[in-house]
Amino acid sequence: MESKQWSCEDLMGYKRVVISEFGGPEVLKVIEEKNLPEPGNGEVRIKVLATSAAFTDTLIRKGIFPEVKRKPPFSPGYDMVGIVDKLGENTTKLKIGQKVAELTVIGAYSEYICLPEDRLVPVPDELDAAEAVSLVLSYVTAYQMLYRSLPGFAMVKVCLFMVPEEQLAQLFYSLGN
Repeated sequence: MESKQWSCEDLMGYKRVVISEFGGPEVLKVIEEKNLPEPGNGEVRIKVLATSAAFTDTLIRKGIFPEVKRKPPFSPGYDMVGIVDKLGENTTKLKIGQKVAELTVIGAYSEYICLPEDRLVPVPDELDAAEAVSLVLSYVTAYQMLYRSLPGFAMVKVCLFMVPEEQLAQLFYSLGN
């Protein structure tokens, strides 16, 4: 009879937040899973370091965010920054220990999550995870608002990084008028 080789992973569980029904904050429950999730083909497992609690998460929790069709139970969490913890088969771009970010839409209120490697964006090591996660949803939202509401913004966006900080407010005011 063969004996199984045990690893620390076999004994590790993790916590995640789950909603079992749509509603207010009282529907958020912390549960403990007995085993870490395993990455599938083309996926990596991430140890989540930071996730945001944005207005979008509130809309999802209440069941009124139009882009989320999934019904509970599920873990909310629109975005996250974490460290690659394990590689699935056929992953070639990322390495264990690398910091990454993703706009998950759901699932990020968890200590661990498995995601497709090709959806993850590398985050510089020197950037704090809590600061980096603020860029994922908030920056994209601001960018989309500017891009959609200001004619010609697509042509101007490259120039924004060349404008001295003290002149940005005047530039945005001018573009808005």
